Amino acid sequence: MDQALASPRTRGQTTRLLGRRREQEALAQLLKGAREGAGGSLVVHGEPGVGKTALLDDIAHGASDLQTVSAMGVEREMELPFGALSLVV
Repeated sequence: MDQALASPRTRGQTTRLLGRRREQEALAQLLKGAREGAGGSLVVHGEPGVGKTALLDDIAHGASDLQTVSAMGVEREMELPFGALSLVV
């Protein structure tokens, strides 16, 4: 496939999310570090509906060569330390 015609995801890049360039670059740097053996973390927070899940889903598509794990917290477990991690297998 011609690289000029390939979709961003087939070229290993993230898609364009409106107004998320800075966040996408931070996540891309985190993935780059992971591929080079460095650990890292990032907190994604914001009001409901601002696109946090879309941002994380988008970057996960660019990480198909890495193992990814996701967890979602629920309000009733808010007082339990690391409660969302109990859902991760």
